[in-house]
Amino acid sequence: MLTKIISVLMIPFRRHLLEKKRTRCFELLCCLCIAFFTNRTSGAVLMDQIGTPVNYTLGLGPKKPSQISPVTPEFFDPSFDSTVLEDFTANSSELQLFHVAAVFEAQGGFASFAGAFGYRVDVFSDPSLAGTSLVGDVASQFIVVGSGASVTQVPDLSGLAEYGLVSLDVNINLTSPETYWLGVSVIAPFESGIFFLEHSGAATAGNADARFANPEDGFGLGALSTTDLDYAYAIEAIPEPASALLGALGLAMLLGSRKRSLVNRGVLG
Repeated sequence: MLTKIISVLMIPFRRHLLEKKRTRCFELLCCLCIAFFTNRTSGAVLMDQIGTPVNYTLGLGPKKPSQISPVTPEFFDPSFDSTVLEDFTANSSELQLFHVAAVFEAQGGFASFAGAFGYRVDVFSDPSLAGTSLVGDVASQFIVVGSGASVTQVPDLSGLAEYGLVSLDVNINLTSPETYWLGVSVIAPFESGIFFLEHSGAATAGNADARFANPEDGFGLGALSTTDLDYAYAIEAIPEPASALLGALGLAMLLGSRKRSLVNRGVLG
């Protein structure tokens, strides 16, 4: 009899503890969601061949043109459309690239960046594909100046003040852990002059030499050539949203299942 009385008296206390657990689990779920969204501004660095500060690691060695002109051939020969490819490795599946940066030199000086329409980010599964087309087989995104694309003037060692750090907001999902190849091209009319991707002094250890892709071989180096250099790219990524939130969704479903079980057992009203 005493046991039953104690059991009845404990019901409110048990309910209080269960409600407290549910509240804590809900708070944890909220924290996970908040952490996911705030992590987008501070993701993992997949590659950084730019360095901080930029001018200390900026190489002044050989560079390659990386530009695509959208105007008609009478103003610009499309045989000179080109880009520079650098390899990077995704160590886990379901990654989302959200930020890409590159350092360019503008032939006409920093003011030439104002003439660019935007920038194209291409990701390839194999660099040889860029020898046929500069459009990435994994992803190809055009980022408009003022809407996800910004340029900051970089003080360089030569004092020519013609370098720009291009920062690009992208949304590229990678679905498997493997090696990919990144290319960033300036989309600008020929009147803006030629844009060159800057040689890096902060190479990623163990990565392959960069490739120079020029499908129509206007520069006479072949549709795809190998350099013995590294170039100024940087990439940041976060877990792909669907997979990152899967755990939080599972937790929410577990909480719902737990609550239904308790209701069915008459523990919760």
